[in-house]
Amino acid sequence: MFESNRIKTTVVAIIVVIALLGTAVTQSIKVWKERTATLYPRRTLVVVIETSQNEAFFERLTEFAEVNEFKIHIGQTTPEGGTFNVNMSRKDVMIIANNVFDQNTFDIAFYDKNPARPASQQTIDDLLNDLKKLLSEVSNLEISEP
Repeated sequence: MFESNRIKTTVVAIIVVIALLGTAVTQSIKVWKERTATLYPRRTLVVVIETSQNEAFFERLTEFAEVNEFKIHIGQTTPEGGTFNVNMSRKDVMIIANNVFDQNTFDIAFYDKNPARPASQQTIDDLLNDLKKLLSEVSNLEISEP
């Protein structure tokens, strides 16, 4: 009888441990997915520009960032200075632009800052349209959406 109760208690303890581990694993997977979600661009633009217009392009990006409350960083990706990376970030949206594959072509991508709490499609669309409008003021610049 004593042995039977001991086995029952052991089995119940094992079941409780398995249930607790299952809950912990499920919660860990949920947190992991939120933290490591792959970021895919919500919208993209391709801007073809003469390198002589880079300063005007960067000025418009900076103006866009200020108007839309983004923090912006523009930096060279090589010592030669022909390629650039632009990062804009605010609470809900990140925008990354670079010309690493072709000095005359900037790829601009709009991302959710936190994929677990995505920005509305209207927000993304409005930002993209505002940026296109500002960039259209730069001469010898072509904008397309792939």
